[in-house]
Amino acid sequence: MKRKSTLLSLSEGTDPVKSKGNVTLPASVFRLVVEQSALAISITDSKANILYANSAFQRVTGYTPEEIIGCNESILSYQMTPKSVYDTLWAQISHQQPWNGILVNRHKAGHCYLADLTITPIMDNEGRTVYYLGMHRDVTEMHRLERQVQNQKALIESVVASAQVAIVLLDEQEQVILDNQAYQKLNGDFGQELAHYLLTVLRAQLGADFESAWRDKHNISIQEVRYDWPDRTPRWFSCSLSWFEEQDPSIDAFFVPRRQPYLLMVIQEVTALKRQQEDIRMNGLRMLLAEQERIQSLRELLLGVLYQLEGPLNVFSAAQRLLGRCEKPVVQNHYL
Repeated sequence: MKRKSTLLSLSEGTDPVKSKGNVTLPASVFRLVVEQSALAISITDSKANILYANSAFQRVTGYTPEEIIGCNESILSYQMTPKSVYDTLWAQISHQQPWNGILVNRHKAGHCYLADLTITPIMDNEGRTVYYLGMHRDVTEMHRLERQVQNQKALIESVVASAQVAIVLLDEQEQVILDNQAYQKLNGDFGQELAHYLLTVLRAQLGADFESAWRDKHNISIQEVRYDWPDRTPRWFSCSLSWFEEQDPSIDAFFVPRRQPYLLMVIQEVTALKRQQEDIRMNGLRMLLAEQERIQSLRELLLGVLYQLEGPLNVFSAAQRLLGRCEKPVVQNHYL
């Protein structure tokens, strides 16, 4: 059912008056609204001389109404705000258009703060600008936090981009969300999504362990994967998988936070290391074979020497036996 609209208007009295669905609010209500607003509100004349300031204005700027009324709004200006910003501001409000932007203002205590300011021209019945309504709030801390997050993000992106290892971030559907230059270079070499190939091989290598780690979002330590090229030398990669969660930034998750898991893959080509290890292994085998050949040659040499010595030893043994047979005891003659 369509609801009947209600028109609000201003009266000179103190009590609201209802007439045919319309509600007329007393002027005092609007003054209370402005006075109790959480925004710093000021009203100036057409020359920006302050005629009114609410209590929030004192809280943000440090100036009491007694101190600020009659002063020009320029009392809040600070040299760090470029002149071009003020030129744009005055050009816009002079054409009776509201202006919104950020200024660096000066607090009564002397320190500066960032002011998110909106200025609205107020016209009389003849269309002339007679007042300006200014509303601003201190956004210094918000700006600091935003810059801190931006700096951290830029630093992380710089580190990731310049890393010598390939780094790629995937969602649960294995779609690439973010990658670095090293990964992009590998992808260019292979002509396909390397992360998908590595995940397929790891599933086959680890079997149930991989599925369990994927389901429970457990990290997988360094694993080596071989990529076989058609008619080319195989290439080897070392890769590790790490899970982390990010809070869902969507509006419907504001009061009921949700976390979105992401998979971080760190990939390093170890083909050169594998070839070096293979060269070391082959050199070891060659040395072993050479040693075995040397031992075999030495064995054959010793056998040859023994064979050569066997003839003289046999002759010597035969001579010894012959001498043993030829020897007889000598009988001395005592009757000479």
